Amino acid sequence: MGTTGMGLKARSTVLALALAAGGSAITLASAESASADTSRCTIRNQSFSDCANVTGIASGSYLTVRTGPGSGYDAKDRLANGKLVAVSCYTTGTVVNGWQYWDRIVYANSSGVLTTGYVSDYYVDTGRPWEWVPHC
Repeated sequence: MGTTGMGLKARSTVLALALAAGGSAITLASAESASADTSRCTIRNQSFSDCANVTGIASGSYLTVRTGPGSGYDAKDRLANGKLVAVSCYTTGTVVNGWQYWDRIVYANSSGVLTTGYVSDYYVDTGRPWEWVPHC
């Protein structure tokens, strides 16, 4: 995570040039490669395409899940470091450690039920969410 609050997300663009029949045309194709900290995952038998882990939480502490994108919204749950979450979208909210982004997440609560909420992206290993997650 580092001191900036952003997990480093290695993103690369792969460009492939292909010559069409006879070599008279060139097609440009782009494919993005996601880093190891975001990928497909399964949570409670449901598949998600954009997943990340809670990170940067001190030992014995928890990340608060809120009903909206900011510290002024009600707390609804808490997550430990390393918890796998699916990130459905991002938005802006209360600034946390200089980072304004909040993620709407899907996770299995302590009863094992899939639920949603918002957490500060500062504590989710997404890197720059605007590069790969839709805006809420």
